[in-house]
Amino acid sequence: MKRIKDVFSDFKLGDNISIAIVDDVVLSKNTKTIEMKISSDKYIELRELDNLNDFIKKRFGLNECKIVVNYAHGTYKKPIEEELKNIVFHLANNYPALK
Repeated sequence: MKRIKDVFSDFKLGDNISIAIVDDVVLSKNTKTIEMKISSDKYIELRELDNLNDFIKKRFGLNECKIVVNYAHGTYKKPIEEELKNIVFHLANNYPALK
């Protein structure tokens, strides 16, 4: 299995997402979508995931990109209260009608 930094060497990565391991990738040509499962033992910020998501869509000309992160047991994750602002910002950017 390869790390994100090995698969996307031309992408300027954050520290935590660069060492995540790509477990599975499913590409659908008909719908122009990709689903990628990655695993990490460090918490990956939502902004890092958004940046990778946007990079993949632009690079491969896709309509949609979904990244699912599986964390190792015992990985520190931020409480939802701390991430709520980032989640709302993410939704407002991706779904303008929610503003």
